[in-house]
Amino acid sequence: MSPLPAMVLGRRAASAQNRVMISDSARVVAVIALAAAYATMRYNVAKGVPWTDWPSYIANKVLAVSGIVLLAMAALRKLRGNGSAAVLMLWGGGATLAHVLLSLGLFSSGYFEKLFAGGKLTFVGGLSLLFATLATVLLEVGARQAQNWSPSASQRATAWLLILSALHTMTPSASGWLEPATWPGHLPPLTLLATIPAAFAVSVWALGKRPG
Repeated sequence: MSPLPAMVLGRRAASAQNRVMISDSARVVAVIALAAAYATMRYNVAKGVPWTDWPSYIANKVLAVSGIVLLAMAALRKLRGNGSAAVLMLWGGGATLAHVLLSLGLFSSGYFEKLFAGGKLTFVGGLSLLFATLATVLLEVGARQAQNWSPSASQRATAWLLILSALHTMTPSASGWLEPATWPGHLPPLTLLATIPAAFAVSVWALGKRPG
């Protein structure tokens, strides 16, 4: 192949990659914006959580659900094998890490009443914390080693990250998913909405099918 056609092909590939990055960046912004709007409506407006808690408690929920949704989108992209999932993984992992850091500052019975009893973690609270810790470790290992993994290993690691994240969110919250009468403003819990795309992505991976 002569240098000119090779150069043209290289430019086309770079242009296509840039378009994917731009569209994925727009998807990231959309996911975070929708999560923020929904969390604000459910907790501040419908449930009456003080607005002073928005920069910490509500933002933490936004980061958590955004992280899981973006990681699920990245997992489905990897399963399709039709483009880079780097932007989705970057922001999904970043949102998840930010959620972890904010949770450390908020971790008390005042904010997470379901996880505590008598000043100590309940069994459910401890289990949820264990799943979160394992997910965080896997996220960190992936950030350092993913470039050395095969595509199948990367898919497997992403699937397990979603499994652990979903178990972390659903362990203390799943009982409320079946009680719509208790939902503020009749709005489903964020934990339920975040678990659905995670469960779908994991199911596609487990069944070995490609969506679409």
